[in-house]
Order: sequence, then C-alpha cells, then structure tokens
Amino acid sequence: MPGDALCRWFGWCCAALGITSLGCAGSTVRNEPRPSLNSCVIAHATGGPAESLTVALPAHAATGWEADPTTRFIDGLRFEPLFRVDCNGVMIPALAESWQAGSTGRTWTFTIREGAQLSDGTPVTVRDIVASWRTNAPASHGEFGRFVADSARLLDARTIVVTLPDTSVRLLSDPALSLRVTAGAGVERLGTGAYVLLADSGGLLLHPGAAFANAPRIRLARSSRAMDPRDMLDAGVDLLVTEDPSVMRYATAHPELDALPLPPRRVYVLVTTADSSGIDEGSLPASWLREELARDVVPARALAAKAWYWWNELPVCAPAASQRASEPVRPASRIVHDVRDPVAGALAQRLIALATGATTRDAEVLKSGKRETGKGKRAVLEALTQDLGSAGITPVAVGLPSEQFLESLKAGNEVAYVVSLPVTPLDPCLAIGVLGDALEGATAAERLTPLIEAGGWAVVRRGRVTLELDRDGSIHFGSGKGNEPGRSR
Repeated sequence: MPGDALCRWFGWCCAALGITSLGCAGSTVRNEPRPSLNSCVIAHATGGPAESLTVALPAHAATGWEADPTTRFIDGLRFEPLFRVDCNGVMIPALAESWQAGSTGRTWTFTIREGAQLSDGTPVTVRDIVASWRTNAPASHGEFGRFVADSARLLDARTIVVTLPDTSVRLLSDPALSLRVTAGAGVERLGTGAYVLLADSGGLLLHPGAAFANAPRIRLARSSRAMDPRDMLDAGVDLLVTEDPSVMRYATAHPELDALPLPPRRVYVLVTTADSSGIDEGSLPASWLREELARDVVPARALAAKAWYWWNELPVCAPAASQRASEPVRPASRIVHDVRDPVAGALAQRLIALATGATTRDAEVLKSGKRETGKGKRAVLEALTQDLGSAGITPVAVGLPSEQFLESLKAGNEVAYVVSLPVTPLDPCLAIGVLGDALEGATAAERLTPLIEAGGWAVVRRGRVTLELDRDGSIHFGSGKGNEPGRSR
C-alpha cells in the first residue's frame, strides 16, 4: 500500500502498495512491466472525484506485519518504502523510481524520484532513508535495517547502493522499512506519502499534501468494542475492513455496498516446544481438525489450513540469539496465545476442550469409536493430552499481553502456543525468527501444525473508491475515475 498507489490514483503519468508518489511527476517505470494495468484491482470508482471519504478504524491498532489491514492502509497513505510488491509479485516504484541489481543479486542500486520531499515540504535525500532504517525499524526488523544501513554507499543525493544479507530484495518493500522522519517535539512522524495525519474537533483526519490539493480528505471514524460495525456502514462509512461474517452478510444485502473478499494474510499454527512430545501430522488428524476449526470455532472468516507451507522448505537461516536464561519452567499445562487476538484465543480454547474431552458432543463421538471422526477425535485427544497433561494439573488456555507473549514465545517456556504467521512472508527466516527458542532442537516442520488461515473482506460503498491488492493482501487506492482529481503544484 505504499505511496505508488496514490500516485496512480492521480493518474498513470506517475506510474510509479501503502501509496507512493508525492512529487512523482514525470517518473516512469523502468523496471519489469506489470502483467496488466488493473490485474490487482478489486473495486472501481465511478463518477467524479470525491471531496471526502470516510474510513472505519478498528477498535484497536497493532504494529508490525500483523497490523490490521486498515492500519497498513492508512500508514501507506503517509509513508513510503523504496518500492511496493503488487499482487502479481511485481516490484512497483514508490519512493525509488528505478533500481538495478548487481551481478550477484545481493547488491542493488536505487534511485529515488526527483523532488522527493516530506509532507511538510522538506526535501528528502538517500541519507534520510539510511537514518530511518537505523532508527525506526521495529525490533523484528532492527537487525536487518541496521545491516542494510551499514552496507549503504551514497553515490549522490538521489542514488544509494545497498548490500543485502541472504534474503530477497522484496524485504525492502515491508511497510516497517518505510521512510519515517521524526518532527517537532519528537512525537509526530512525517513521510513522503501524499497524506498528513491531523487531529481536529471531529477526530482524526488524513489531509492531502500540497502536491495533491484536490485529493479527497479522509476522515477516520474510530469504532469501539461496543459498536456494531454495521452501524458504521449505516452512518455512511466508505471503507471498512472486517473479518466478521455477519458484517459481510449485512453488506451483501445492501445494493449500495460491496463486500470484497481479501486473500488470507495469516495462518495460525500450533507451536509445540522442545520439551513436548510433538503434535505433528503423524499423531494429529490435521485435515479433520482444520476443517472443524475453520467451520465452527473461529470468530472470523477462516479457511482450513493447508498441509504444506513455506516453513516446510525453509532455507538455512542464521540462528537467533537464545532467549533462555535457564531451562524453561512450566508451572501449569497451558496453550498460550496473544490476549488481543480473538482468533488465537478461540483456537487455544478449542484445543484445550479436545485435550480434556470437555464437550458432550466430543465425548459421545469418542465413546463410539466406530466412525472415522471418532477415531480422529480420539487421536486428537490422545496427542493433546500427552503434551498438555500433567498429574493434578488441568490444561488451560491462557492469553498473555502482546509483549509478554512474544517474550515467552522466544524463550520457549510453555508447552504450546497458538501463533499467527504470514501466509506469504517477504523473508521466511525473518518470519520464523519470531518463534525463537520454541524451535530449539527441531525443525519448524516438526514443531508447527497449521490450523486455519484467516482473512477478511473490504466492505466499500459502491463506486466511491478504487482499491488494489498487494502481494501480502494489503489494500491501497488504485487508479479510477473517482480517484483521479488531478495534481496541483
């Protein structure tokens, strides 16, 4: 969703996912062509340009690759990485207008667009990009950001040469590596995207920068846990991203709304740690379990996970520094999850129910032992009980605050975790690194059991916006009649 989207929103003269190009007039795509101009478009604007749009914010915001799609959408309006990767896997110019790979594929030369500037009009050079990589990348990207920053050679104010570790160049498109410059008292962050985040008496507002004075203002409508998203649609919200099937059904019943399915962005896995017996494909009837979890358990749009994912063919990754100070201590048999993630919580609770035979329906099926489902449930019960059972201790599902959950996961000090991983990571080694010592002594394939994939819908007011998809399922503004108000300088 990086800045290029907005550039194309204002005309393909910028041809340059988040949103790309503030000040990209005259820049051209001088790299691999896209398969077609609109192959990633999922919604089309009609009629004249809108003066204003309303986007529904989630009840809470997250950070990192797991950030909810709306947060990523908004960040993409404000900040830009060097380039985007669209739904076809093609690299699309954002802050960089062109690039070239060296002979080894590890050294890349990037040229940022002429006239690039922050939203307050301050000119930007490649020196600002290097400083941003060093200071603003989150913890999960800090080592990579510093590596690339330390490798950088500045040829001139617009040209930079970077050397990558053994990873794909696509990692540089991660929104976490977008250019962010701290301004004022050190609180506000500015980027080179086309919008500035403002606060007024009506709440939060995304205001177009000077180069896009005719672009629509975007009002950000904050929801709450007590507010039904359907009420926000009734109030005139133009874009709402949801995983709630009831909201999707409500939208499809109203002719002025479209519910557009988004590709799954994350896959939930059961992670068993070094001291567990190993719940794997051999001991757990995964196909049956996945189908039930996706159908009956998860409070979101869910699909049964596949049996094979990127971690089954991981490249050799550099070992992460151990987080364990000593042998893990487990005072209880627990499946642990992030307390903010209702999907992970529902999965953990269901797995505990299977391990303890907690439901009447399960008990009846298990008692029969004749049907294939009964055999499957018995295998689940036996496998989970073996891993979670302990004399005198009842297995439980426990939600931990996000920071505490990540610390525990990296230390591998619980029997099992429910974790969400990206379906299509930009860098597999970086993505798997979040598991830390939970994988000690085994491969990822031996410790990870895929459960379900989770996705959602973009509910849009018909004809109001044009939306496109990035490779990871993120959405951003695309080109379209309603999204081409023209440029002013």
